[in-house]
Amino acid sequence: MTENITRRFTAIFVALVMAIGLMPTMTLQAYGDTLANIELIANDVTFNAANEGYGTQPFSQAWVNNNGLVETGDLTVTLAGNNPEAFELSKKSIPSLLPVEGKTSFNVTPVTGLTQGTYTATVTVSGSQIESKGFNVSFTVNPPGATYTATIRTYLNDTLTDVEGNVELGIGTGRIALPKGDDGIYEASVENGDYTIYINGNNTGRSLVISGDNNSVALNYYTVEFSASTEGNASNGKIGATVNSATISSGAKVLKGDAVTLTASETGASTYAYAWSGSGTNGQTEATLSINVKEAIQAECVITGSGDPIESPDYEINNEGYNWTGSDQAVLLSGANDVLTIHKAPTAAIKIEVQSADDSEVTL
Repeated sequence: MTENITRRFTAIFVALVMAIGLMPTMTLQAYGDTLANIELIANDVTFNAANEGYGTQPFSQAWVNNNGLVETGDLTVTLAGNNPEAFELSKKSIPSLLPVEGKTSFNVTPVTGLTQGTYTATVTVSGSQIESKGFNVSFTVNPPGATYTATIRTYLNDTLTDVEGNVELGIGTGRIALPKGDDGIYEASVENGDYTIYINGNNTGRSLVISGDNNSVALNYYTVEFSASTEGNASNGKIGATVNSATISSGAKVLKGDAVTLTASETGASTYAYAWSGSGTNGQTEATLSINVKEAIQAECVITGSGDPIESPDYEINNEGYNWTGSDQAVLLSGANDVLTIHKAPTAAIKIEVQSADDSEVTL
């Protein structure tokens, strides 16, 4: 019985093998992470509006990544939809991308010379071995000379307050002054554009975009106050402060989102302990701390000194000895006759800050 079953199975297996051998060659293609697949990193794009007669516009960049296990095959980038002629591509073809690390990018930009109206198109990346993917683009051209209201609101500790100095919008090499209205409100009529905001001639690092409509930006300033007290053998406790590498004094007004670095210094002992308290702090115990400004800051550092003064200091200020901390630090000279004497080369970056009688400071 067993012998008959074995012979019957063998005959069926041989027949299947012969049948498969007679079949034509088949090519299997699959989409998804297991074989050929691309990731298109691009969202739908609405370009900033421009007035008729505009110049070259900023581009939008898209990335194509191969996140499959085989090459993608050659790819094509095309424009279609309502107004494909209103845009241009930096690439129309992409050579096959290798698996895992294969990636490339291309740009899409509105063409120049378009007349008033709104233009739309669809950008598609396609190929014979991948599933096509795409995104939409849109660009609006306004009438020549069209203007819109740009508004800057300035706050100090959450209250609308005028800034010290003028408020300007910059684009290219030009500046546009914004007249003051009510407390803390500055407005002007401007054309479409991506403007940098200047306060009293200084770049705030903030911008305002006008794109076919009125727009406003709020600048929130907070006061940053700091002080130091000493205990034990410590004396001459001081706090040095910087924002974006610029030295500030206690009471300075700092934009929300900027980082303030506070550094405590002292004399009179061999070792020191630090205890920070007050708004903006969190019980830190290091000589230096960084605060991302989100509210008014009132930071105090209690410096406690232990042991006798250093006999062989790395440097001295008015004959008071100090050692380098071993990391980047600031040395503050605030007296009219302060004398800095350096005995040993520092092992990290040192900033020498000189404070004048009006509390302004210069970093050497």
